[in-house]
Amino acid sequence: MNRRQLASLSLIALALVAFAWASQTYYTYAPVAYRQATWTPTATMTPTITPTQRPLLDCAPSSGTTSQFASSRGVAGNAFKLVTTCALPGEDVWFEFKATNNGSYQYVGGLGAIWCTNKPGQCTQASWGDFWFDNQPGGNPNDPNNVIPWNDHLNVTASGVYQVRLGICWLADRNACEQNPGSWEYLSGPVTLTIR
Repeated sequence: MNRRQLASLSLIALALVAFAWASQTYYTYAPVAYRQATWTPTATMTPTITPTQRPLLDCAPSSGTTSQFASSRGVAGNAFKLVTTCALPGEDVWFEFKATNNGSYQYVGGLGAIWCTNKPGQCTQASWGDFWFDNQPGGNPNDPNNVIPWNDHLNVTASGVYQVRLGICWLADRNACEQNPGSWEYLSGPVTLTIR
């Protein structure tokens, strides 16, 4: 190859290198200053919950007392009264009663209020339980050992209208009486209680 050809090839090679160099992409990096992120609290709206008022049951007119009384195995109901006949769920509802043993000296599993027969452990109030009901010979109803005057309270947790009675249970103990409300015998007629 002569010089001319060599120079020509050198120029072509140089042109190719220049072309390759010109077609390349170059990146220029500039210094970047980073700042620490800071969080600014923003006010978040708290939803307002407005409770829906449930309608309260009207209180049924009731004197709170009954004039109907019964006896079981010689034990008689003499008085039964609800101090209040209208209450809110779970509120104390006070009652008063009087029972007399005109029969023999006997064991009583429970004596108190009953307001339903289908909810074991939830619808009886054995004010007295697991006791021997005293009686002196002749069953004198004026003998203080033969009479139980008492007041207590019950708590009903569900709204509704209930018929509350004085009752007695003859099962072995108070727990058995509370778990078997169908075993109670009524010593009084019903008194209407409204749980709003």
